[in-house]
Amino acid sequence: MSPWESYAQKVINGDIITGKYVRLAVERYYSDLERVGDEDFPYYFDESKAAAVTAFFPAALRHSIGEHAGDPFTLEEWQAFAVANIFGWQRTDGRGRRFRRIYWSMGRKQGKSTIAAG
Repeated sequence: MSPWESYAQKVINGDIITGKYVRLAVERYYSDLERVGDEDFPYYFDESKAAAVTAFFPAALRHSIGEHAGDPFTLEEWQAFAVANIFGWQRTDGRGRRFRRIYWSMGRKQGKSTIAAG
């Protein structure tokens, strides 16, 4: 199971407690997966693209400061869920990603700069 799918399952099952908007994002992910192939839904989820982008982080990025300096930057499940949703959803007309602009807010020391660099 992919890390983003694992995270989504844990949120739905109640194993991970989240805020309203994170839960809604997970619910939208599942409802959109059910809509793939519908005539009025011009998107599909490309697992290979989502896997490639999440694999990029530990392959290309290293922590630069702190106790983990030099270690590969491995995404947490919640980070993988967000990144996979941004890059995995594609347009069926071949014009690229579904989401082209995002607003991502998180607390201090959660990897904002490293994720943005990736």
